[in-house]
Amino acid sequence: MLLPPTLLTDSTEATVDNIFDITFIDNSAWRSAVTDVQVNGVSVGVGNWILNEGHLLLDPVDIPSLQTPGNKDITIIANEYSVVSVQQYVAVGKFSEANSSVKPNAGLVPGPGKGFSMVLTAKDRYDNLIKGYQFKLDIIINNNNPLNGEWVYYYNNRHMVSITADKLNLPSLTDGSGATYPSFQWAPSGDRGDSTQIVWRDQDGNLIFTPTTVTY
Repeated sequence: MLLPPTLLTDSTEATVDNIFDITFIDNSAWRSAVTDVQVNGVSVGVGNWILNEGHLLLDPVDIPSLQTPGNKDITIIANEYSVVSVQQYVAVGKFSEANSSVKPNAGLVPGPGKGFSMVLTAKDRYDNLIKGYQFKLDIIINNNNPLNGEWVYYYNNRHMVSITADKLNLPSLTDGSGATYPSFQWAPSGDRGDSTQIVWRDQDGNLIFTPTTVTY
């Protein structure tokens, strides 16, 4: 059997969001003899791989096995050549608001005088959990009637917010289940029509989700 070229992994932007570029020293005879490309022993299918001078291109959009994180064995099979493989690491993708969520802990409803915790979960476009994600928030105090001061006590960083505060970092990054659990306490009473609101943001500061609002 003839020797194939050595494959080199893609180490730049190697996530489920990007096309993988496996490189090698070009051998046109070997390229012409290639009959299949596999991920973890399963063919990616005809038309789902591109092989040109020095590059094998694999797009996760077309290959479900590259839509999940972890180490993947990329194998190329060619007539009259030995099988050649390389292990490619695939990382989770960027935050997807559509697949992520924010909600109160089970059985808890935000309201005046109530203490409760929220569950924020971060996922990518393929529903993979994202560990170590930094959510942000704004706390908005709508104190139109100054008779009573509305406030939110933000347990996680141990301070009371009685005026609007923008783009605070949640103190805990998401855990292995892709979740973080900030805790709050609302003022027990306030002026009719006044409100306090938590506005959620992704780690880049973009607005996400529906705000959590308590109206008095």
